[in-house]
Amino acid sequence: MKQLFPGARPEDLQGVADELNAHIEFYKLDSPLRRAHFFAQVMQEVGPSFRLEEGFVWKSSALMMFTYFKKNPMQAIAHGYEKVISLKADGTRMVQEDFEAIANGAYGGRSDLGNGDYKSGDGWRYRGRGMKQLTGRTNYREFTNWHKNHQGEWPEDRANFEEDPDLVSLPKYAVRSAAYFWVAHELPAIADKGATADQVNAITRVVNSRTDSYEARVVNFQKINIRGDFN
Repeated sequence: MKQLFPGARPEDLQGVADELNAHIEFYKLDSPLRRAHFFAQVMQEVGPSFRLEEGFVWKSSALMMFTYFKKNPMQAIAHGYEKVISLKADGTRMVQEDFEAIANGAYGGRSDLGNGDYKSGDGWRYRGRGMKQLTGRTNYREFTNWHKNHQGEWPEDRANFEEDPDLVSLPKYAVRSAAYFWVAHELPAIADKGATADQVNAITRVVNSRTDSYEARVVNFQKINIRGDFN
């Protein structure tokens, strides 16, 4: 996996490998084709550094795509960067307060995610984490329910991700949350249909339909598949 994530910490990749080896059939990642499709998506979600937590270094102008910042443009200017990455319009560098404000503005009040409003802090609390970038209170709750429903796979491992969302940033649960999404949305069935762009794009539409990275995910898959990284 080091070839896929050259900037990752070795201990994180080892944690991923250990988790996959322990539950590979349960996760329906038990064929090279399935693993190639799965990791083509993961590569795009977490990047070469294997970042298991969403970052919020946003340009102020880009924040205007979100409803909250459209209604509160001065907040976008106050918390986003202007021209130089991480440097705000007032000349100071972005800090934790800015990242939290951006997350709460972007994800706060999203009923589709089950988040409370901006002031609730749910946007930051339930920001993207894990190898699939699990996002939103509802998704953390549903992952918790799935985890409990399959307690037989991990008898001594009880976790509540809605109460303790930071757990999803740990390699073990980062894998588990991505596998939950993979299985719950029946993506193995799509993967089994073949090794073409059609299958990759069909999976991408489920993972992140509005992304502009369809082509990049196809390239990810082709590289993995041609090299035989998971054969």
